[in-house]
Amino acid sequence: VYFKATMNLIILSNALFFFIISSHVTDPTKRFEKSHQALTINFIYLGVYLFEIFLKLIALGPVYFFRSHWNVFDFVVITAGFIIQLFEIKSEYLTFVIPFRFIRL
Repeated sequence: VYFKATMNLIILSNALFFFIISSHVTDPTKRFEKSHQALTINFIYLGVYLFEIFLKLIALGPVYFFRSHWNVFDFVVITAGFIIQLFEIKSEYLTFVIPFRFIRL
């Protein structure tokens, strides 16, 4: 119960951070440029989400973990977000993945 509540608070704080960063971009040509601090914070959130997936994989085992559609959804969204961030992909067609993190609530 506490783990899920903590993760929900982290997701809410990530949504707030995403909204604040997105609302300060007024020039559409600079839509995908973020400051070093914003990228670092985003990596931290992704790291927390990856750690959550890792803990669930250990607790449930891979077979039971991937039986849940929500776990598969989390795995795909977080992995895609991590790949986009890691390789600094700046495409509006791929960055649509980021808001899907917040559907987890």
